[in-house]
Parts: sequence; structure tokens; C-alpha cells
Amino acid sequence: MKALHLKSTTVILLATLLLTSGLPFTDDKDYDYDATNSDISKEDTGEENAILKGSEKEVMETPKFISSPLSVLVNEGDTVRLPCMVDRLEGFVMLWKKNSDIITVASQIIDKRVRLEEEKNGNHLIIGQATPEDSGAYTCQISAYKPTEITHNVIIRVEPVIRTSPEEVLIVDEGSPASLECSIVSGTPTPEVKWIRKDMEEEEIVGSTLAFSTVTRQQAGYYACLADNGFGPSPVMKEVRLVVQYAPEIEVEEAYIVTDMGEEQEIACIVSSSPVAEVTWMKDGASLDAGAGPDTVLSHTANRHSLLIMAVSQQSVGQYSCTANNSLGEATATADISGDAHPAIVLSNHLSDHQHTHTLEWSAQSESEIELFEVAMRKEGEENWKIHEVTVKDESNETNTNITIDSVNEYHGELLLTDLEPGTSYEVTVASKNEFGLNTHGDLFTFRTKAADPKPVHEQAIEGERAPKQQPSVSTSSSTVLNLFTSLSLVLCFLLRLLQ
Repeated sequence: MKALHLKSTTVILLATLLLTSGLPFTDDKDYDYDATNSDISKEDTGEENAILKGSEKEVMETPKFISSPLSVLVNEGDTVRLPCMVDRLEGFVMLWKKNSDIITVASQIIDKRVRLEEEKNGNHLIIGQATPEDSGAYTCQISAYKPTEITHNVIIRVEPVIRTSPEEVLIVDEGSPASLECSIVSGTPTPEVKWIRKDMEEEEIVGSTLAFSTVTRQQAGYYACLADNGFGPSPVMKEVRLVVQYAPEIEVEEAYIVTDMGEEQEIACIVSSSPVAEVTWMKDGASLDAGAGPDTVLSHTANRHSLLIMAVSQQSVGQYSCTANNSLGEATATADISGDAHPAIVLSNHLSDHQHTHTLEWSAQSESEIELFEVAMRKEGEENWKIHEVTVKDESNETNTNITIDSVNEYHGELLLTDLEPGTSYEVTVASKNEFGLNTHGDLFTFRTKAADPKPVHEQAIEGERAPKQQPSVSTSSSTVLNLFTSLSLVLCFLLRLLQ
């Protein structure tokens, strides 16, 4: 019955429109519509809107629009408000059309999706909670003899809906190619699409595809597809996680740890891997586990795996290894815990000031107290070593006068080497002994004694006297005789002159 009533209403309204089309509307009962339609024509009067009042003719000017055509873009669900205002409406009829379909006539609503806000010389067409179907051309028309109209274009903006491929996670091996796709399911107008990395938003790639020729582990992370057509204050976003798998890699925080008895020490391995690796520990080749001993604790936080020794003992020293294993490979790293003193460093000069002695000076650092130093010496090129032991404390537990200890457990030692040969090169090396035993000797140090002094002058003269005398040569003796004879001749001549 409701549909039948709507159809009846529409027919009546359309009939009214047809009867009034081209004519102004008036309540004056003296208007003769029959006479107007039969006796007055455009050709007769030259006017578009003419009405006879008895024997009189009245011409009405067609109203002029003061509203301008609009292009309206609104979001889905918002309200659309379209104006249709003229300078004077008087008795003319105003109607609205969507595309080619009539939706209102005067104040009568045909399409119940819309409503009218009446004004003095026109109205506003209102579309509440707009849907995509409300997009189109809306025309406001005046029922003059020659219909005049304005048209508004309406676009209902629809929020983008996007889909990614894969939807949530992409898992690839390092070095392999990879791509992320983002497709538009819906959205009006068509949105712009781009990819960004969530933790590096300044990096963006416009387009629906994000491609990697060879993926690296640094490219792992969360990527977001953004679609924007202006619907809201921010784009529509969908995230995809890129997981890059690779074999484990291990970095040891401290590879060589020097300790003392009873100290707490920790070995830490930083493991990088994807998928997460299983980590196992060993000491000197033997497996360790959580129940390895009361003084050993295994734990990990994130990718940091640690082995904690609560109190170092003689049994604690040695080589520890952590091994990480996943489906792509395995990696091992080692760390040494030692109680030995650091290798000794010789501080002496390489050239001795003496022929038969040389003062050797050295330093060594140790967490545990050093008991003695072992100094080994030999001539350069020989095989056998001569060993000297330098104790740190004497029998009365007093520190040896040749040993000094500073605040950072650094020991300074001194030893006078005697019975050396002049101008000779010697090699020395120093080892330290503490609670953990005698450590290995340090690097070789080479020095040379002073050369022997040159012999005194009188010793050289004595040696000269002991040498056999040489006979003068004949040529030397003849020359001497000739010179003597010449001298005597000159003296004789001088005397003769004096006697004359």
C-alpha cells in the first residue's frame, strides 16, 4: 500500500508539474489558464512567461540564480548541503533532479533520502549520512516557459581499504630477493599508495610494490603501506613484518679475563641469529649445563648469554666456549679465565754502561699476589739459559728491597746481572709466579755490554821496542853522506874568505 501511495503521489506531482511547467504559479482566481494556454503564445506576445487576467495580459520575468554551481567532495557519512537560490521566486515552481531522475517538486519529496530546507527565494537540498550511491549531478530547475537550471556535482569520498601480500609476515633468507605488495580494495577518489619503514619514516617508496633484490639483516623490521585520498587526518595504514633469517654470529664481551682467587667473574656472549639460536657452554672441551656446579650460573637476557662464576677457584681457570646453533648454521666463540700474572715488560736500556754487569728492570701486573720472579738469561745464539729467582718477600715476610708494588697491583723488579763479557749481546726473559702458578715467560729482551777499553800509550811504546829494528836503505845512506860533504865544503869556503 505504501508503494502504491508513493506512486500515486508521484503521478499527482508530475501532473502538477506538467500543468504548471512554463507558467508562473499564482493564487489569483481571476487567472484564465485555458485562455493563457490557447490565446497567448510566444509568437503572439514575444514573452516567455505571459498570463491573461480576463482581457489583460501580465508578463513575468524569469528568475535569475544567485547560487553558483558547485563541485562538492565530502566524506562518506557526512552531510551534503546544496543551494538553489534565485533573486525572486514569486509563483514559480522549483524542482531538483539527480542525474535525470526527479527527486523533489516544489516542497514535495519524491526521494526520501533527501530533504529540503526552505528559504524565501529558494531552498537547500540536504543529503544526510551520504553514501557512495549519492555521488552524481544534482540539478535545480525553475519551471519557467523555458526552463533554467544550475547543476552541482557531488563526489562522496570513500575511505581507502587496502590489502597487503603477504598479510602480516614475510620470512626470507639473507641474500634472497623479496617483495611486499599493497593493493587497493576500495576508495574514492583513488588513493595514493606508498611504503615506509616504521623505524625510519623518512625513507619512503611511492607505489604499491616494495622490492629488495638481495635482502640483508639490517633491512629486517616492520614496513607499513599507507593509502591516502584525504578522507581522514592520517592515511590508512597496514603493517607487514619482514623477517630475515641468517646463521648465528657471536661476539664475546671480554675474551681474556685475569682474576684472583674468590673473585666473581662473568663471561658474556652476544648472539645474533634468526631464527633464535640455541646456546650451549663448554669448559676445556667438556659440556656445562645449569647444574654444572654450585658456583656456576647460566642465564640470558634477549641475545646476551652469560656464564657467571660466583667465586673463582683453581678449578675455575681455563678456556670457556659458547656455541650458538639454529637451522641455518652454527658459531662458536671462546674466552679464557686466567689467574696468571700479565706478561712481564722489561724496562732496561738495550746498551749497558758496564762491561761485566747490567741492571735489569721490569714490571708485571697480577690480580693475585706475586711470590717470585724467574729471570732467564743467555748469550745471544746459545741454547742454555741461566736462571735467577727473585723473591718478592724475604724470610721475615718483608718486601724485598729490589721489589716495589703500587696501588693497582703492579710490581716493579730489579736484578743486577754479573759476570758478563764485554761487547757481548745477551737475551733475557721474565716470568711471574703467584697462587695460580708460574706463568709463561714474556717476550725476549736483548741487551749488549760495553766494549773493552783501548790500551794505554806506554803499553803501545813497549810493544814498539820489542819490534825488530829496520836497516836504512842504501839510497837513504848515500843521501846523508852527500848532504854532509856539501855542508863541509861551504864551511871551508867561508873560512878561506876570512883568512884572505
